[in-house]
Amino acid sequence: MGGNALANVKSIRLEKKLYKSVEEDITKRIEQVVTMYAVLHYCTSKTDFGDVDIIVVPKDNSKFREEITKIFAPRDMVSHGNVLSVDYDLNKWAPQIQDTDSNSRQTEGDSFQMDFIIVKEQEFSLYLFYLSYNDLGAIIGNIFSQYNFKFGQNGLEYKLLKKDNPCENIGTVLVTKNPIEIMETLGISVDIYKRYYGLAGGEVDVSWSTLFDWVTSSYLFKPEFFLPHSDKWNNTARTRARKRQMFPTFINDYIPSKYKIETGFELGDVKTKVKIVDPSVKYEVAKTITERFGISKKIEEMYEIDSKRTRAKLMFNGATVNMITGLSGKELGRYMSHITEDLKDTIGSLEWLSSTDRDKEEIINLVKEYHCSQ
Repeated sequence: MGGNALANVKSIRLEKKLYKSVEEDITKRIEQVVTMYAVLHYCTSKTDFGDVDIIVVPKDNSKFREEITKIFAPRDMVSHGNVLSVDYDLNKWAPQIQDTDSNSRQTEGDSFQMDFIIVKEQEFSLYLFYLSYNDLGAIIGNIFSQYNFKFGQNGLEYKLLKKDNPCENIGTVLVTKNPIEIMETLGISVDIYKRYYGLAGGEVDVSWSTLFDWVTSSYLFKPEFFLPHSDKWNNTARTRARKRQMFPTFINDYIPSKYKIETGFELGDVKTKVKIVDPSVKYEVAKTITERFGISKKIEEMYEIDSKRTRAKLMFNGATVNMITGLSGKELGRYMSHITEDLKDTIGSLEWLSSTDRDKEEIINLVKEYHCSQ
């Protein structure tokens, strides 16, 4: 996605008229090998394209790459995760490229990149929601992140942070993968979603500003999320967002115009970061959402496991083994793997090791006995 995945061909950007004919040709060709497909939604105002992004549910996932090869005879193809990037030979499949004016060819080349996003049927609507309209899904994700939630291709997840170190993430718990439930959680109009996210995908007559108004109508949104002193809006986040298309418009134009505050990429980072959302508010939001989806018990179970792991690590660790054996580096790592496997009912057992009945001296004696027996 982005049009730069293929190294062995020169991919070009296409003006909209030619792109539409290429998009239609591609989707017709793949119908025979997929059960569902949709081109990611894009706004009518978009004038040129660096690639075509298509979510697909293959009829036979194991044969999809082979079938695409037969259909398009690509000169280059590369997989990255669940995305298959493929060369579309314009001279072979769209010879009219030679007859269009110079504006149709933004750069010299004869390839157009196809990105097939391979998903399961039950993930189809989620992917279409998250990836459509450029960076809109990432903006929604930024809002959720302020409340310790994560929104992406895995759905909406709750991030568990260590109680004694909120900077350390110990895992995530799935909240929901249903787009409508995600929007209800965010507090934005489901009717807008139904209007602009048809399962057929592709071009939609909607503006960026309309989409911005939609996501910022959330009761969770605050424009201050994008100020330099926001604990989430750090240099890494700004650098990543600056490389995107929609984010700069949202941050440099939309927010300053609507909320009369300056955010901007160019405002320097500040040493003192603040949490825009009050911890008590964050707690109440998380409590409401986790209780609604019935995941509170799962969260407590994960915290309990983390507590056990923390205690187990205090009881048995590399420093303890090093003190007894003198081993270090890779040798120490291999030794610890062996001892936890050989003593799986004691040192290798989380339940045994984390029990309050254990003490450090008992663990040291076990390691010494094991070491003498080797």
